[in-house]
Amino acid sequence: MAVVIGVDEAGLGPVLGPLVVSAVALEVPDEAVDGSLWQLLSGTVSRRIGSRPGTLAIADSKLLYNGAARERGLYHLERGVLACLAAGGHDGLTLRRLLDRLAPDVIAHAPAYPWYRDLEVVLPTAVAADDLADVAERLRRRMAAVGVRVLSIRSTVLLAREFNRQIELLGNKAAVNFAAAAPLLREARSLLPGCRTVIHVDRQGGRHYYLGLLKELWPEAFVWIREEQVGSSCYAVEDGDGALDIAFTVGCEQHQLPVALASMASKYLRELLMARFNAYWSVALPGVKPTAGYFRDGRRFWAEVEPELPRLGLDPDLILRCR
Repeated sequence: MAVVIGVDEAGLGPVLGPLVVSAVALEVPDEAVDGSLWQLLSGTVSRRIGSRPGTLAIADSKLLYNGAARERGLYHLERGVLACLAAGGHDGLTLRRLLDRLAPDVIAHAPAYPWYRDLEVVLPTAVAADDLADVAERLRRRMAAVGVRVLSIRSTVLLAREFNRQIELLGNKAAVNFAAAAPLLREARSLLPGCRTVIHVDRQGGRHYYLGLLKELWPEAFVWIREEQVGSSCYAVEDGDGALDIAFTVGCEQHQLPVALASMASKYLRELLMARFNAYWSVALPGVKPTAGYFRDGRRFWAEVEPELPRLGLDPDLILRCR
């Protein structure tokens, strides 16, 4: 057996709300490690919404949450992420339990933010529980039949103040994004020691060269370049724990199912947290429209709430990101 890991983020561009980076690790047959997992799981999962009744959409989160899919809100994100978790044996979640399972470190920071103090939101919020149970069971059976297993779905969640501290420390968003992914990569690599491991990371921003970062991530390993091109930077890593291949590729959520699922997990967590953020402000300042936190609308929102912060006793560092 082999391990295929996908890494992607949500929230790198906004000025409000968290940055979420997720890693999805799947155990797959050796012969499937370089193939399409959508094809291997065909009939149960699809890259397209509504391709067949009962099919689970696993695709880039932007396709499942924006555009024509936006009227369904969190439906497709929630259905995909929670079904994959349930297929791996995890269900019966609240938002707090979901964070505790996927991103436990954020629980310690959440109480400093008034909007994250109540995380007892029962999940699912947009999908009927019986539909979710049915599609999760179909996915579990299909995965078992073809030798695929969800090993882990893990996330790093940087809330606004913690994001700002990381910017101060590391200097730019690309460095913060990689630092958020680093512990996920270390953890995912250790899931099945001795098995072939392939990691796909969706490349964001202008960084093309990762050799130095990988040497810092695995200081005892021998790391070498397979190729560094405009669209993809590929490396090999070998040490006492075995060998792995890691590729940073533009748009790889369109070609690698674990990356697409990581994109969905990141976006799902971010949107659940933004819902708590907007719920707080709908009570504190009822006239302020909700926001998704992206630059233009985030600046509109900030201009409306910033004068009220002294009255509410809120630190601006809890709200506005410095980059």
